[in-house]
Amino acid sequence: MIFLLPRFLNTEQYGAFSLLAPFMLLASVVGTLGLNDGNVRLLSEALAKSDSQRLKFVLRTSFWLTISIALVVSFAAAIWLVSSISKITDHSPAIVLGPTLVIGIVLLALHLITAESLRGLHEIRIASLLSGGGTGGALVTLVFTLIVSLVYAWGLISLSSVMIAYVVSLAVVLPFGLASLWRTYGRSMHELGSASPELPAPRLNELLAVAIPLMFVHLLVFFTMNADVWIVGWFFDLNDAGLYAAARRLMLMVTLPGQVAAQAVMSSIADLAARGRLSELENILRRTALFAAAPAAAVGALLLIIPGWILSTSCGPDYAAAAPILVVLTVGNLLVACCGNPIHTLIMTGRHYYGLVVYAIAAAMLAILGPWAAHHYGVLGVALTSAFCLAFQSFASWILARQTVGIWTHPGWIQIPREAISAPHGHPKNSTATTVELPASAS
Repeated sequence: MIFLLPRFLNTEQYGAFSLLAPFMLLASVVGTLGLNDGNVRLLSEALAKSDSQRLKFVLRTSFWLTISIALVVSFAAAIWLVSSISKITDHSPAIVLGPTLVIGIVLLALHLITAESLRGLHEIRIASLLSGGGTGGALVTLVFTLIVSLVYAWGLISLSSVMIAYVVSLAVVLPFGLASLWRTYGRSMHELGSASPELPAPRLNELLAVAIPLMFVHLLVFFTMNADVWIVGWFFDLNDAGLYAAARRLMLMVTLPGQVAAQAVMSSIADLAARGRLSELENILRRTALFAAAPAAAVGALLLIIPGWILSTSCGPDYAAAAPILVVLTVGNLLVACCGNPIHTLIMTGRHYYGLVVYAIAAAMLAILGPWAAHHYGVLGVALTSAFCLAFQSFASWILARQTVGIWTHPGWIQIPREAISAPHGHPKNSTATTVELPASAS
């Protein structure tokens, strides 16, 4: 998608798509009410505590809430966009774009809640196929790329056809995700057995108390990751937005290893923290951060050395002008990789309010400094501001993870004393219990 769309669409159409895709993701996160991240923590904790009643309640309630809220949000978002941003509707008629946005936002919200529920139930492989990036994960992106390639071959390529192809790809993949979740849920319920009468009954306010703060954290993270593209699209024309978006999307080659590592261990963070096994948790986080940072550094070095050649080769000669933007964004994302995965460490251990404060500060900085930099220094000024805000929020979260959770998250290879991982939570280290079963994701 990163390499083909800039060649299929002109820079203005590509700039418009680069504004629409994050907009749909933002609306879909609101539509889930934060339960896309909340379910990872809530379901992992339910499994760790063998609470089948809570597991069933979380899944059933989250889907009903997502369907209801996503419908309302999708209509509001579509009406606002088609009625207020004419530079996009000039390339895609409102009569086509409006319904496409409504359907796409609802499908993407259901897709997010499905993928992250699978992750919370430790079905990491399928969850990783269904999540990540800004378009719904690897499987959706592959189907989307195939459909768009066929549309291009038939000579029907346009912004409208690309948006419809994206919605169709979500509709194709979602049934597979739902079927996988149903099988995983049935297996988990069978393993847990009947609910223990000693465990308290789950309540809606407890679920919302976790989900709503996580929604705001997610929205702030999303804002600091994508607002620079929107600022460029607002202050400059769609051609500049297309050039900036091409450089921004190449950042996936730097951030992808970290995203994969975060998705692989996210449910293990909640599980191991609930069991009190913090030494083992730090070991997992730092080793996965090391494996993620190595390829990120290798790719980042190439982007810093030959940015113009990479842009012109991958996206086309017209995009070589974005080389300075690519260099600045690469430096910022390499600094992020040095911190590992501190934000999910805060979120999945119940310290989400700390993450909320950090990302609120970073979002405020970007919202204030971004337009100022655009006015005085152009598109490159927006890139510098974005890189600075990304580095700030990562380093601040890294420090808070150490201060509040008690562990480091930066890349490293540490050895854990055998007694630190041999005793389950609640047993003394000289207990006769010598081994514990790890969740699949931790293994």
